[in-house]
Amino acid sequence: MEPIFALTIIFGSIIVLTKMVLDHRRGQAFHGSSTEASLGTGELKRLIREAVEEGILPLSERLERLEGEISSEPGRLAGHETTLLKESTAATAEETPD
Repeated sequence: MEPIFALTIIFGSIIVLTKMVLDHRRGQAFHGSSTEASLGTGELKRLIREAVEEGILPLSERLERLEGEISSEPGRLAGHETTLLKESTAATAEETPD
């Protein structure tokens, strides 16, 4: 009776190991074919970087233009700062309860 149990355990182990190897190979084959069609990490980072640069370019050009205007006309902002300060003070006074 003991040899039957030993043989059952041995054959069961062989069957389980064979199934595990086949499942592993099948999984590698499935994932291998989908990896070829997908983007790599480096390519994805490059695409994101290019998209961000394209989106920021108009903003950075506008910022440089505005900085140039500010540096070429420093007296022009002095009046605006005073106006903004008065408006801010008035708005704060209106919001403050008495």
